[in-house]
Amino acid sequence: MDLLEYQESFVARLDANKNLKQGGCKAMAEDSLAIDSDIKKQLLTLKGIALVVTTPTVTKIGASVPGWMPVEIPDLTISCLEMPAINRKRSGAITALKAAQLIMAMFDGPKCSFITIQQGTDDTTGVKSANAIFKTTTMLSTSTPT
Repeated sequence: MDLLEYQESFVARLDANKNLKQGGCKAMAEDSLAIDSDIKKQLLTLKGIALVVTTPTVTKIGASVPGWMPVEIPDLTISCLEMPAINRKRSGAITALKAAQLIMAMFDGPKCSFITIQQGTDDTTGVKSANAIFKTTTMLSTSTPT
């Protein structure tokens, strides 16, 4: 598993969550090739909240085994992004903060521990964010794709 596949494993679980789906949320991996257009499409077309899974820091922990490296991701982030003026017009909409709270409860456990939610607003675009941040570990593939 590489980092994109790891991000996509979270995307699949987020997209399968009934409460997030009903609230208009759509998850995506930061390292996908179409991330910028996917975020814009989700935010600007009355679809709801974009959930972006990122892995900003990856640190090796312990000894590697052939083809695999154990790593810690101390700040796995699921950013919940919304355009309130558009999103909140929809019936059944939830806020970015509500989505982050659902995600906090969904992933906090022995393999992925919740750390914090950080909120903000981009003054230029009006996009509100609520970032759920977790600490986790995994094994990443060190083999080169052929």
